[in-house]
Amino acid sequence: MNTVHLIGHFGGRTFETSPLQVRVIGDLKLRDYKNGKNIAAAGLKLDRDNGSSDWEMGMTQYGHGLSYESGLVMLQAKMYPMSKKGEATEADEANHCQVNFPSTKYVIKVLFNGAPTLDGYHCLNPTRDIRFFSVVKSREIIGPSSGKFKGLADLGVLEDVWWKNFTQSMDQQYTSDGDNYVDLCLDIEEGEANDIKAILIQ
Repeated sequence: MNTVHLIGHFGGRTFETSPLQVRVIGDLKLRDYKNGKNIAAAGLKLDRDNGSSDWEMGMTQYGHGLSYESGLVMLQAKMYPMSKKGEATEADEANHCQVNFPSTKYVIKVLFNGAPTLDGYHCLNPTRDIRFFSVVKSREIIGPSSGKFKGLADLGVLEDVWWKNFTQSMDQQYTSDGDNYVDLCLDIEEGEANDIKAILIQ
């Protein structure tokens, strides 16, 4: 489990009325993805004002993310070879990398502290919005013009599947899936994948 959604009314958008702290009080179990061990989450907390946390998984926490005006924060990026295992197979549901970029060999799944959008409403576009991301190797940056960074996925699906048969822009045609993940789709070999050092957002 990477994300727990809390649904309800928790204050307002201003700094004065946004939540001050989130604390786990129940018997929630988390799993350390590095070693597969369960972690008892009871007692873990996140404080808005100082960004502190009693987290035990080695991940940096951003307490200011509790403020509506904090902006988007990248929490995690994990790379793996492209696989359709566990992905939706129906044409109107599938949103993995190879739907639009069949040459994808590796995927970097980026986790944010909220759903990334262009303006709070419009979903990111699979081709146009790779401009916001760069993949950093030890001696090279894989950017939008490299030909290796094919596009974005796990954004949602086209509003009308038939639209894929045409060459018009996909702008404004995507329906967001509403989650806080974005997949970076890369057409690279294993050697290059092992040399990736960081993800930049600009």
